[in-house]
Amino acid sequence: MSNRNIEILKRAIIYTVLMDSGGSSNCLIRISTSMLSIAAMILVVCLPLPQVAGKLVVIPPTASPFGRPYSEWTADWWRWYIQTPFDNNHPSVDRTGAQCARNQSGPVWYLSGSEKVGIEKTCIIPKGKAILFPVLNTECSYVEDKRITNVEGLRTCTKDMADHYTGLKVIYDGVAISDSEIHQKFRVVSSPFKVNFPEKNVYTASPPGSTTSVSDGYWVFLEAPSPGNHELKFGGCYQGPATNPPNMQPTGNFCQDVTYHLKVLN
Repeated sequence: MSNRNIEILKRAIIYTVLMDSGGSSNCLIRISTSMLSIAAMILVVCLPLPQVAGKLVVIPPTASPFGRPYSEWTADWWRWYIQTPFDNNHPSVDRTGAQCARNQSGPVWYLSGSEKVGIEKTCIIPKGKAILFPVLNTECSYVEDKRITNVEGLRTCTKDMADHYTGLKVIYDGVAISDSEIHQKFRVVSSPFKVNFPEKNVYTASPPGSTTSVSDGYWVFLEAPSPGNHELKFGGCYQGPATNPPNMQPTGNFCQDVTYHLKVLN
């Protein structure tokens, strides 16, 4: 075999190996040739990509991520959730995670809950994004409950819901935060904030337009995870009283339980 043919063979095998490994450079390719032989001896060893265990780094609610109070980020999460027009691609009805990049911007990536027990989603996230998600949360606004006429009423509305959250859980790459720790450390009540309800909104509230809202519930804010695959599970249940307080929106008991398969880009 001529030197030229051997070189062509080398390049073809290198190209094939890299394509089979997804274009990664984790394959060691050793090619030895002999002028006395008509064959090229080729050794290809593909090593698995390093598997780095996910490190659970939680930003405490007392912090000000990216220079803003934690509670302002929870208000922004609600704006993202409510101001996204309700359709078949809204976070509340996305059962697979295919739409998890919708309306995402800035340094923080928002994840929604399950809206239905037993949901698994796959979400591709750019490198360097912190992650904010509600273990279980609620909000009340003037447009959703017209019986409420002041901020104190909004706070009572959300508190009466959040006071009855049970069975809260967060598990990130096998590292768990217990229900008791979540209750002790991760409840966040927002200041009143403005939110704009589109004509087609997730709560079918009317009239559309700007209103004041308050949020209460349990949140977890993760520092940007390392590139690669991660698994995140979270959820909990609302076990309400037999009768609703006067300012509380009628609701039944419910649970959410969601698993995210996160793919963080490099």
